[in-house]
Amino acid sequence: MAKEVLGEIITRIKKSKYYSVSVDSTPDEAHIDQLTIVVRYMEEITPVERFLTFVPNCGHTGIEMANTLITFLDYHKIELNDCRGQSYDNAANMSGKYQGMQALIKNKNEFAEFVPCCGHSLNLVGKTAANSCVAAIRFFDFIQNLYVFFTATPTRYALLTKKLACIDKNKRVYVLKNLNETRWSCRADATKAVVFGYDFIKEALEEISNDLEQKHIVKIESKKLNESMCTLEVAFYAIFWNDILERFDLTSHLLQDPKIILQTAVNALNSLLSFVQEIRNKYEEYEEKAKQMSGLKDYAPIQLDDPDRFKSFYRMEKSTFEELVRLIGPKIQKKDTNIIEEQCALKNDYLSHLGNIDLPYQ
Repeated sequence: MAKEVLGEIITRIKKSKYYSVSVDSTPDEAHIDQLTIVVRYMEEITPVERFLTFVPNCGHTGIEMANTLITFLDYHKIELNDCRGQSYDNAANMSGKYQGMQALIKNKNEFAEFVPCCGHSLNLVGKTAANSCVAAIRFFDFIQNLYVFFTATPTRYALLTKKLACIDKNKRVYVLKNLNETRWSCRADATKAVVFGYDFIKEALEEISNDLEQKHIVKIESKKLNESMCTLEVAFYAIFWNDILERFDLTSHLLQDPKIILQTAVNALNSLLSFVQEIRNKYEEYEEKAKQMSGLKDYAPIQLDDPDRFKSFYRMEKSTFEELVRLIGPKIQKKDTNIIEEQCALKNDYLSHLGNIDLPYQ
């Protein structure tokens, strides 16, 4: 059956003649690294995407992955010269200008234009920006620790869901989520759970820490997590990151729409950039929301580790907030918008050589 399906897809590719490829490597459940090969082509006036196969990955260098793809295409008698596009992630072995897979394929077929995966690029933007801020790293570590603590036993998780069920029944209940390392924007679910269930999560932690039947180490861990919840910093970051990640996630899903046109993608990224730039001037607004949610009026002062300096400072400073926003904006503009605008220009140049023809999509 699998061979017949693959054969039918290959027949349709050859009938369409021109196609583009998308390749990525990923480990399966047995932790065996495999290369995923996907093709895109036209069926009448409709663009379609088809999974072809998993190929045992023979290496992670650009030349090894390029050779794997070429060998597969040759075996099935699919002409590489008919390839009109390549789409990979932005890893150096894939997007490298000289030794990347895209460069090696283009050396054999100059018409195989490389289009970086926009969703992956956007994912890297947010992840890189967040990892540049120590306070943000600590916040997401805390969110992960909350998830691990409550999901460690069915009893704790049942207590949390029972508390969260007290939220307005007309509103959706958000439960704590494991942080997604692959799709960074999916962390929006994790931050949303903290924002909408803030008081109920604290209640669950307090109940566990006061439960005499709980082990001593469990009560200590619960108390520490609750102490962190009862800080203005956590409330601030939860609200701030929820807004950022929610917008990132919406944009990411829009970019993955199979029917999206290039100009819509450009507009979506420009809109995200404007949103991030506007947030830069809303520090006081976020701070006020955090105070209302937490019931706190100020940040918790801590002492520097240096024993000779007992100067207190606030963990959440306005300068840290502004630096984080400053990092996100330029990365969006540089990595995504410019790339797509270049592809728009490339498309227009290509069409100018074909003359005035009627296309099903732009």
